[in-house]
Amino acid sequence: MSHSRTTLWALALFAIGSLNMSLAVEAPRKQTGFDLKVTVTDIKGDEGELIISLFSKPDGFPVDSKKALKSQTVELGDPEYTFSDLPKGKYVIVVVQDRNKNGKVDRSAIGFPLEPIGLSNHREIGPKGGPPDFNKAKVDVDQDTAVEINLIEVGK
Repeated sequence: MSHSRTTLWALALFAIGSLNMSLAVEAPRKQTGFDLKVTVTDIKGDEGELIISLFSKPDGFPVDSKKALKSQTVELGDPEYTFSDLPKGKYVIVVVQDRNKNGKVDRSAIGFPLEPIGLSNHREIGPKGGPPDFNKAKVDVDQDTAVEINLIEVGK
């Protein structure tokens, strides 16, 4: 082969190799779980922040976010949060508008929350709707799921 033909073949092989490399795409990360998107409505005023807690068992439910499976604080101006990559299961969502930002639910002498609170599958709690029920509050997560939580002022 002549020198120019060898150069031409080398360039062609280089171009094919470059084309193959540019077509190689990194495989997307395989998600092993599901997303649970929580949107909070009926925020009461503009004081405080939201504590969004996810429970998988009744221990600590509904007011001890430290015993939750996961818990996240978000600003009132962005009342959404997504718990990502959850295994298939049943979960309970509790949201508290922590008006004084002390990281906990302030309660009355008889145990009623003094700050707005919302639970999955509960429109009312307290004197109007009874005590929170863990089993009633469960949400099935077997696909990506979105839940809306309405805040309630229990004492009103």
